Amino acid sequence: MLAKLAWRLFNRPDCLLAHTLLGKYCHSNSFRSVSCPTSSSHGWRSILTSRDLLVRHLGKAISNGETTKVWGDSWLSTTEHLAICGPPNETDRDLVVADLMLRGSARWNESNVESILPTVAHFIYQIFPSSLNAEDKFCWQRTKSGIYSVRSEYYSMIECTEATTNQIVTNREFNWHKNIWAVETTPKLRLFLWKLAQGALPLGANLQTRGLTTNTNCPHCNAPETAIHLILHCPFAQQVWELAPISPTTKFFNSVSIYQILTMAPALVCLPRTGITTYLFSWIGWNLWTSRATNPRPTNPMPSTTILPASLPLNTAICNSDAAWSRQTLRAGLGWVISHESSSHTLQGTSACGHVSSPLLTEALAIRESLRAAKEALLPKVWMRSDSQVLIRAINSKTYPMELFGVLMDVEFLSSSFDFILFSFVPRAQNSTADSLAKSALDHGSFSPVLN
Repeated sequence: MLAKLAWRLFNRPDCLLAHTLLGKYCHSNSFRSVSCPTSSSHGWRSILTSRDLLVRHLGKAISNGETTKVWGDSWLSTTEHLAICGPPNETDRDLVVADLMLRGSARWNESNVESILPTVAHFIYQIFPSSLNAEDKFCWQRTKSGIYSVRSEYYSMIECTEATTNQIVTNREFNWHKNIWAVETTPKLRLFLWKLAQGALPLGANLQTRGLTTNTNCPHCNAPETAIHLILHCPFAQQVWELAPISPTTKFFNSVSIYQILTMAPALVCLPRTGITTYLFSWIGWNLWTSRATNPRPTNPMPSTTILPASLPLNTAICNSDAAWSRQTLRAGLGWVISHESSSHTLQGTSACGHVSSPLLTEALAIRESLRAAKEALLPKVWMRSDSQVLIRAINSKTYPMELFGVLMDVEFLSSSFDFILFSFVPRAQNSTADSLAKSALDHGSFSPVLN
């Protein structure tokens, strides 16, 4: 729980707690780099210990780049800890991320990026900074929202422990022939055991490492789904083991890795009068795995993205936006349509950009461009509509995914310039004009590395 205090000191340096602690202990160094003096209190020592755990997955979400150091801060990704390795040149040692941009814009200075950081330029171009000078923000790389939680820290520590244990056992002790290929079971189940040990099964944790982050929890208990959870920790699996005609040991249930489970599995003793002489663990494990197919992953009911008013204010312009994205080229086409009841004409616009990392980011860019168009048209009241429920929910709840942070901060700032604004979801069938414009921009648009 002390890690929450450390998180607060990082994100709210102007609060009273931060003023008190940082003023006393961080005179010449930042909180991130300060060492623990011998005269410090037990509470401060504990906070620094939790800080050291926190910084393993602490990153920066880029907006204007003014407070993020190029060397030392983890800013290339909001989902994994990527920091630029040195040593830097003496002239580049104190650079901040804003020095890699064209001043006064949200565009990257390609000549600076290619000359200073050519090996990570492709990561940099996929970051879309704020064009309205929003400040950078610390983010926790283990959650989508970027907000620290004790639960996510607990799971990251378990994964770290499992990874360390797995590596030691695999390289030095685990006998693949004895524990997998030579066991008395069918070839199909031997292959299943091998996939289980290699992390080759499409479990939720494995899907997340491959970029699939929706609906990846255990279908039985909705907890994070790892191999050891599937076999031992899931309440459903524990009920199966209680009813199975074998006598597992306490050490078996306390295993911390799948390799330990497979090493001890051949020693599991079948209880009398069952008539089972084969390797029972493989059959139990296989049925635990296949039971997922008969029990689909739980899906949370989709909450309403917004509550529409009984009637919109008079003279409210309706703005539909959409985007098209190519996974192969990472290019995006943006389109928007603005209609107003006082005018028989509609305002349409398109744009195109490259280095876009995800379709969700593409939809966010489309909303930002449509807001800019509405502001330039001097429209005081707008109803923004998109066919991305995830994006509309994020904007209305102000829980911004970190990959969209800079863009959605611009959306927030632009929204404040209207007398009335409403964001809501619209089905794809009612957004066909904006969709056609976006696809046309993707096919025929003039692409720029980043969108200003």
